[in-house]
Amino acid sequence: MLSWLWDTFLPILHPIGMVWFLLVLEAASLARRRRWQGAIYLGVLIVIIWVIGATPVPARLLASLERPYARSAQGEIPTCDAVFMLGGTLTASPYDLLGFDLGDTVDRVVTSLELMRQNKGGAMVISGGGTQQSEHPWSETQLLQHWFKAWGIPAAPVVDLGVCASTHDEALRAAKLCKERGWKKVIIVTSAFHMRRAEAAFRTIGVPIVCVACDFRGLNQIDSGQWYSLFPQLRGFEDLEIYVHEETGWFYYRWHGWLGK
Repeated sequence: MLSWLWDTFLPILHPIGMVWFLLVLEAASLARRRRWQGAIYLGVLIVIIWVIGATPVPARLLASLERPYARSAQGEIPTCDAVFMLGGTLTASPYDLLGFDLGDTVDRVVTSLELMRQNKGGAMVISGGGTQQSEHPWSETQLLQHWFKAWGIPAAPVVDLGVCASTHDEALRAAKLCKERGWKKVIIVTSAFHMRRAEAAFRTIGVPIVCVACDFRGLNQIDSGQWYSLFPQLRGFEDLEIYVHEETGWFYYRWHGWLGK
């Protein structure tokens, strides 16, 4: 009982839950004083925040992007010439032992290394962001290579695709690399919510690919059955942010002609 009460009411101590609860109190105060316009305005805001932060709506939106790429863990993945791991997995951090901080998309690294362990690719190609314009320039691929070398992984060549500004940039460089090395088919690894745009970008450039998605956030939340909560939480806002980013990116790529017809 105490555990249930703790899990139920703990979110009220978090910033979003606290702000939402204060809005509820203020809306109730306005209604009691018959200031209906302000009460209705706050009421609409309260409902929007609750739907985003306390219901499965954002997770379902995210799951709609992920579902086409869901496969069982035992699903057959063909052996290809290389495994391409798309970037966005870390940021530089001079305070961490290895010089970087892994983000939520670290599944891309783990999945790519597991594919290499299973001998699904003859080489591992890594890409990512970085900057040369700051006082301390850094590259995601260089940091990854430093880590791989220190741990002795993977047991195959690692190819540096360089600093890429976008998924479209990764696709362009991947097409050039495939042509230079005569690769006929490669695996691309990225988060499931990002795979639709990545697949379209690579196929439009003419890169022959097999898609292996990871980081199934929306589907895993739906499967967990923990759909509703009394107070809104940050997770729903994070899911919605990712979904809006991917949908906006899709239309932006389509507008530039990077997704074909």
